[in-house]
Amino acid sequence: MSNILKIFYLILIILFIVASSHAQETKKEKIFKNILDFKNELQLTKDQIEDIKEITDEFKLKESKISKEIQTHEAKLKELLYKEGDIIEIIKEIREIYKLKGELIVEEFLTARKIDAILTAEQKKKWKEIRDKKF
Repeated sequence: MSNILKIFYLILIILFIVASSHAQETKKEKIFKNILDFKNELQLTKDQIEDIKEITDEFKLKESKISKEIQTHEAKLKELLYKEGDIIEIIKEIREIYKLKGELIVEEFLTARKIDAILTAEQKKKWKEIRDKKF
């Protein structure tokens, strides 16, 4: 495969990475804001609200750290692509970006499970109904 074609494919990958990062960040913010936005409908107690805030704050710290790492690797990847850098280094950066994105998805999943564990059966049912309508 010619170098130009390799670079073209890598640029497409970068565009996809950047676009998917933005979409994921927007979706996560909506989910975490919304559960507390529906505290009255879900009849969350003060303790539940405090616990959910604590859980989401913890997630936001982890998310911020991982997102910064992703941004660092994306910047390095862009630089490698621009300079037509070593293909092995480019692949290494792509893999690292997706590894970090995987970690972020796992953290999001674990956070959602922690929040679910705080809810009563009735609240879980109601929250599912709200999410199904809203999202």
